[in-house]
Amino acid sequence: MTIAAGFRVANGVLIGADTRIEEGNVKYEENKVFDCRDNQDDYSYAVMLAGAGDFEAISHCADLLRSHGFSKSSDSICGLKESLLKFIEGKRYRRLNARMTATRWFTGIVALRSIVGETDILYLSGENLYPVPEYKCIGAGSETALFVSKWLYRRDLSVNVFLPMAIQIFRAAKGHNVGCDDATRIVRLYNAGTGLDDPQRSVWGDTEYLWGVHDLLGSAIQGCFDLRVATEEFKAILRALDEKLIAIRVANERSKQLTSEVKQFLESTTRDPQFPPASPESP
Repeated sequence: MTIAAGFRVANGVLIGADTRIEEGNVKYEENKVFDCRDNQDDYSYAVMLAGAGDFEAISHCADLLRSHGFSKSSDSICGLKESLLKFIEGKRYRRLNARMTATRWFTGIVALRSIVGETDILYLSGENLYPVPEYKCIGAGSETALFVSKWLYRRDLSVNVFLPMAIQIFRAAKGHNVGCDDATRIVRLYNAGTGLDDPQRSVWGDTEYLWGVHDLLGSAIQGCFDLRVATEEFKAILRALDEKLIAIRVANERSKQLTSEVKQFLESTTRDPQFPPASPESP
């Protein structure tokens, strides 16, 4: 079971997934966002795959993508997409897809970044590849993720502004769906010319859903309609909500002042197995 999702924002794309794998009674963590570049030493472009469904099939698909060879087509986003289409039409992927059954299947989200800094995100299902105008959620937690995305997502937000909200979208899916759990991995791919450096991709902590605001909203809304709630109690609830929102903003302002090394330490969980290296810095 999985929650995987991709988002298109103002200056790039984000792609992520949880890390829970369940095989019978055995549960463990595994990376579900695959770096599919054929040259792992070449950071000038990116081909990322996040899948939902049969993990063995997803891993096999990632291996096939790596061996397909995208580096020769990485000069433009059109070249990368054409190469991806050729991969899907190829014999090796078709053989993999032909082995899929009602109980053994997978879908995927593919995020791309060309050498010149163009980004795109696509949805892979069977032998079809679909554009993603805004966002796509797949896996067992997709319905919950879609619901929360409609609330939090805005395409005009930047990668860095939307990132903490994307983390909470995954948190909601993991909290309400069996089999979606453990750490969340989100990869950020920036467009060229944004003036941003791409920090190292890391594991993101999400222990508190919506930073505790969600827990206060219920009481505040109840107080609007339940006249049994005393006026002073209602005002106290609103003050607590106000203080929580201000505290979140102050914490965010302070985090901007931290060095990238400290921020990475604070954002990461204790376990961070090998993960794809960062995209190149924006020019």
